Amino acid sequence: MIFRAFNLTLIIFTLFPFLAFSNDIKVYPITTYDVNTVNVPDITSDSGKLEAVKTADLSFGVDEKIKEIYFKDGDEVKKGDLLAKLNDQKALANLNSSQSAYDTQKSLYIKKVKTNKAVPGSISQTELQTQKNDLELAKANLESAKAELSNYYIIAPFDGVLTNFTQSVGSHISANITLVNIVQLDPIRVRYHISQDLVGKASKNQKVEVKVTAFPNDTFIGQVSYVSPQVDESGRVKELAIINNPDKKLAPGMFAQITQTLGENSPQIVIPQLSVVAENQETYVWIVNNNQTVQKRDVTLGENLDSGLVVITKGLKKNEIIVNTGMQRLNEKAKVKILKKFNVDNFVATKQNTQNTQNTQNTQNIQNTQNTQNTQNTQNTQNTQNTQNTQNTQNTQNTQNTQNTQSTQNTQNNENTQNNENTQNTQNTQNTQNTQNTQNNENTQNTQNTQNTQNTQNTQNTQNTQNTQNTQNTQNTQNTQNTQNTQNTQNTQNTQNTQNNENNENNENTQNNENTQSKQNNNNLGE
Repeated sequence: MIFRAFNLTLIIFTLFPFLAFSNDIKVYPITTYDVNTVNVPDITSDSGKLEAVKTADLSFGVDEKIKEIYFKDGDEVKKGDLLAKLNDQKALANLNSSQSAYDTQKSLYIKKVKTNKAVPGSISQTELQTQKNDLELAKANLESAKAELSNYYIIAPFDGVLTNFTQSVGSHISANITLVNIVQLDPIRVRYHISQDLVGKASKNQKVEVKVTAFPNDTFIGQVSYVSPQVDESGRVKELAIINNPDKKLAPGMFAQITQTLGENSPQIVIPQLSVVAENQETYVWIVNNNQTVQKRDVTLGENLDSGLVVITKGLKKNEIIVNTGMQRLNEKAKVKILKKFNVDNFVATKQNTQNTQNTQNTQNIQNTQNTQNTQNTQNTQNTQNTQNTQNTQNTQNTQNTQNTQSTQNTQNNENTQNNENTQNTQNTQNTQNTQNTQNNENTQNTQNTQNTQNTQNTQNTQNTQNTQNTQNTQNTQNTQNTQNTQNTQNTQNTQNTQNNENNENNENTQNNENTQSKQNNNNLGE
């Protein structure tokens, strides 16, 4: 019968082989952590608020005008320092008078005592008692004068920092009106609460560590100074702790995180914080069984430790193995493959190395950023210098072009002037010849022709002026072209030299023509 069943199974798997492997087993790679105990201090943590141990509002004892203020807001003072005083002239005079009266009565009493001692019975007991009473009265008046004078002064009652001056020198202040507040900053006090379940463990003088957000890298040390004997409505117990504050970093009003040590170190089970899965109000870990399968186990968490570990108060035992990483896709009875095993020692060491590596990388990144910024600043400086050099070069070129343009304009102006003069000379010569012909015919017509010649010259002068303006407009266009071309400007300078020579010759010719005309005019007049 068994043989037949085996043959039937063999036939089925032979005909339908996919049925034998339809449920493939998936293996998940993981790393593990060996559960163990470490000595963990018994601590509790809470948030609290800092406050001054000592603070006082300081005022004068009498109404008077303020004479001197020796400090200002924020100044640190020592116990016994004179902070301010009123106009104390009358009080000082009263003190001096009382001191003098006391000295007199004391001297009289001593003298009578000595006399009676030298000659017993020479001074009656009644007289001695009267003198003693007068001395005591003078002493009382002196003490009263000293007390009255003290009302005119404000003395620091303890070491502290001054704050909130309300008056200034010269102002009138009434008795018992606060002039300034003094606050003691070292030590300072922190107020916080603990759970009522810890009342049996908490006591005075236990160590307290305080951290504030203003100084995240500093830890301030102190001791518990007060544990309330009562539990408040929320089920918590108020505590006070005195914190050393020599550098005055802590200030009243700051919020703080307090960690109080409740007892000696005790062995407790700890696991990596990342090994704990929290979902749907459930907190659990994955236990690795001997057959390389996993199962879920609920745990109760205790304090988080700075090393990345967390205390487990319930749910695990020593030497059990849990999943450290790779639990994202696990399910009950899932098959796993262990890639690496961790314990408390190599886990903490690995975490510290990772932190050191990150710190080194952060430092290098900061240095690289600074170097990049310095390089960019250097490049920007060089670019600025290059831009300035380019601008200077352009300004130099513009200056040269402007100078060349001006030279060209001067050359053209000279040419225009010379052309105008040559035109006038030619016209004058023609006019002179016409005048001579007219004079040879009739003297009267000569006179008329001379007037016509003058009118013609005036008209020609007007035309010459217009031509000069047109020539200047043309020159402006030429100037733009000459500014772009430095070589053309140099050529123009050479042309100027040539024209200047020609102008000089034209000027000489003009003068010769004028001399010739003058002679001809003189001959005509003679005729």
